[in-house]
Amino acid sequence: MNPRNFLLSTDYPIDKVVYQTTRTVTVGAYGFSSTNFAHGLPFKPLLVAQYSPNASYIPLYAVGSFPVSAGIVLYNTAIEADATNIYLAISNNTASSVTFRFNIYAFQPSGTPEAITSHTSVAGDTFSISTDYNYTKLIMSGVTGWVSGASASVTHGQGIVPQVMVWRENQSDGRVSPVEVGSYDGSFGLDYLIRVTTSTVSFANIDPFPSPARYHYRIYADE
Repeated sequence: MNPRNFLLSTDYPIDKVVYQTTRTVTVGAYGFSSTNFAHGLPFKPLLVAQYSPNASYIPLYAVGSFPVSAGIVLYNTAIEADATNIYLAISNNTASSVTFRFNIYAFQPSGTPEAITSHTSVAGDTFSISTDYNYTKLIMSGVTGWVSGASASVTHGQGIVPQVMVWRENQSDGRVSPVEVGSYDGSFGLDYLIRVTTSTVSFANIDPFPSPARYHYRIYADE
């Protein structure tokens, strides 16, 4: 049966959130700030993060996105993790001091030993699972080999363009960061290329002087 027809399918695993935290960072007008803190996990977590410049959390942006007003990028944000710490970097390109509020959670990478953690995925109220919500069905997860200039790909064979989440791990410093899935020509300074088709997900470095990187991925039976 098509798993997309179900709110929840026991034929597929459900994402388990192994880490959750919030952080607040104030950055002055036209300023930059960076901070790091220990995550306490026995692996490099696959981070997902959102932030808001307002106490109401409206609007809410994905970390790494670039909100623009009148042709000006208002804020630049980045998040990374290594085996010990989580690193946040924020640029405020406005004329006023801004307090940024971050919501951060993480998955466990494939191929790492199971760890006992205090968090499970909670949607909505106080229930771990609620049929009021639709749950993504994880069909594949893993990590590519090291890619340097060449490309790597995985075959999902779903016949649709599925929902995909990707994180890039740099060999040089060992840090892992979430990356946007899509096609880029490098004109915005991005040095990776990730394409999703109805049968495959492909990964490539497109920097003229690429350093080796590998890509952690999670593919879902959802469009």
